[in-house]
Amino acid sequence: MAEIKVLDQDTINQIAAGEVVERPASIVKELVENAVDASSTAVTVEIKGGGIDFIRITDNGCGIEKEQVRKAFLPHATSKIRSADDLETVASLGFRGEALSSIAAVAKVELVTKTDEGISGIRYVIEGGEEKSCDEIGCPEGTTFIIRDLFFNTPARRKFLKSKMTEAGYVESFIQRLALSHPAISFKFICDNKNKVSTSGNGNLKDVIYNIFGRDVAMNLLPVKGNENGILVDGYIGKPVISRGNRNYENYFVNGRYLKNNIISKAIEEGYKGHAMVHKFPFTALMISMDPHSFDANVHPAKMEMRFRNAEELYSSVMSAVRSSFVKKELIPKVGLGNEQKVKENARKIPEPFEKKRRAIEERFSSLSSEQIKQIAKKKENNESKIKDSFSKAEGRVQNAALNPNGQGCVQDEDVSEISNRRSSIEERIARLHVGENTAIQKEIDKVIPKTMEKSSIDPEKSENNTEINTGRPQSQQPIQIEKPKVEFVKETDHYAKGTQMSFADVPLLSEEARPKHRIIGQVFRTYWLVEYDEKLFFVDQHAAHEKVMYEKLKKDLENNTIVQQMVAPPIILTFSIKEQQKFELCEESFKKLGFLIEEFGGNEYCIRGVPANLLGIDPQELFIEIFDQIEENSGKMNMEMITDKLASMACKAAVKGNTTMSYEEMDSLMEQLMKLDNPYQCPHGRPTIISMTKYELEKKFKRVQ
Repeated sequence: MAEIKVLDQDTINQIAAGEVVERPASIVKELVENAVDASSTAVTVEIKGGGIDFIRITDNGCGIEKEQVRKAFLPHATSKIRSADDLETVASLGFRGEALSSIAAVAKVELVTKTDEGISGIRYVIEGGEEKSCDEIGCPEGTTFIIRDLFFNTPARRKFLKSKMTEAGYVESFIQRLALSHPAISFKFICDNKNKVSTSGNGNLKDVIYNIFGRDVAMNLLPVKGNENGILVDGYIGKPVISRGNRNYENYFVNGRYLKNNIISKAIEEGYKGHAMVHKFPFTALMISMDPHSFDANVHPAKMEMRFRNAEELYSSVMSAVRSSFVKKELIPKVGLGNEQKVKENARKIPEPFEKKRRAIEERFSSLSSEQIKQIAKKKENNESKIKDSFSKAEGRVQNAALNPNGQGCVQDEDVSEISNRRSSIEERIARLHVGENTAIQKEIDKVIPKTMEKSSIDPEKSENNTEINTGRPQSQQPIQIEKPKVEFVKETDHYAKGTQMSFADVPLLSEEARPKHRIIGQVFRTYWLVEYDEKLFFVDQHAAHEKVMYEKLKKDLENNTIVQQMVAPPIILTFSIKEQQKFELCEESFKKLGFLIEEFGGNEYCIRGVPANLLGIDPQELFIEIFDQIEENSGKMNMEMITDKLASMACKAAVKGNTTMSYEEMDSLMEQLMKLDNPYQCPHGRPTIISMTKYELEKKFKRVQ
């Protein structure tokens, strides 16, 4: 039998270091957390060679007393706790007292520190657990750690490290997370003399997100706020457009501590469910505050795990907070027409040729005084009077033609042409006399062309030259397009007569205020509907939209136990094995909730007498077997999540399909139903129901703007 011996201190330290110091990021984590606990407001981390060769961490915290520097490097020496009772209420990030001794056992460490009260600081050097020097030194308040040659005395561990770039990436990820959890602290991360992360420390979490993840992420955030069961949830969650293919961007912190926890991840994804595609995960930066007595942080040496006493309450609080952040929020994705470089909408536009001419005239006359302009106006007055008289005569002929029953309610081509020519002439003349006075110009034009003439309408039933547009509307509601370009011009002028531009940017598309301003243009590819609103063009996927409406209705009926049942005649007969009969008995109540009425039919046979109503086009037997087989894969249990998934499948099969013609009234009714939903912007499977394109994008494609 082998002899039992007590290990020497050096071996003990290296074993302990194996638990705490896994890679350079582990050292940065322990030391930066100490800096945060020391009430620092600015922390700088610099590494070289991925942190294997060199790490320097500087803070402006309270520092370490001269007499306590040596003691700080002893095993299990800490200032955070005093007894085991303190573990239940620990509020600091570090508390185990293993970090410094473990780091000193496997690296060359230099410490420079000074307190606010101290006249001078101290420089302490320890390598491989052996003290090399301890001297007084002049230095600013705070603490600086310099770590060199990690694992210099354990080459076997050093060769298991990744490449320098990979190790640097681990360090950067940790700094980013700590900056998110402490926005009031300014963090700076320098890698190989390059500034990688820099935060201001102004306490604004959104500014930190912008500095770390960029503009696209910061622009697509929704605030999250919740207070349930004594658990406070605060922070941001990303819109579906920035969802990711993995959980790397799920950042959540419990009392300022970053961790990975399946309960919290599941709660976030459950609250996010239905807003993103399958296998997509949200961006989150959530701060969870709770009573320290309700969790245990002393589970793992790296403090990356926690045990919660009230896991169910935590799950419910996080899920409710995430879910409520999407209520009544417009989540319509914006799309462009190509891969062209994005240009700000307020960028300077290229003027049209006639606009260049007008600006040249304006520049010419802007140098004239008001008296000179009045003199020019007097000289032109006689000519303007003659033009107005002749135009009035033309107006009379147009009105007579419009009222003439033999004229069939149409304006003659020559009169329309005359109106167009004279109007253009008057606009140009008045513009020259009233440079820069747009309101005055419009008043002059309105005097010449009265409103009654601009608003004159043409009877569509009697018009011989009209064209129908296929919009899916009934024949009687088809809009009429008159092939008289001047008439179109006059109508458009009336719409913008006052030179004002109405904006409904703050009013969502699917709202009661915006409803009267919708203009349903028509259906394309027998799948998508075009809707114009607020200088945007919206594309509505008829299948996804109808699927969402059906799903929400089924879900609401399920919650209220009001699912309508439809009887089947003759009943559908199914044969169950003994195992299937046992499984059905476990889930019979769940099937009743879904609207199925199933009874024993004698022997091994069961009959389906009732199925959920409003599921046209679905084979009830096929639907039941699909749900029943799914239960078998889940050990005979049918929880609410599975029922919800089946509702989504039922809604998908019952919804109107693509490549199907819909009438205008049906689409109008569908828009009305979408307005009543809490989240009408994604189907149950996460696909968008509506996307939008701005007028600016179209103008850019036609090269009207730059």
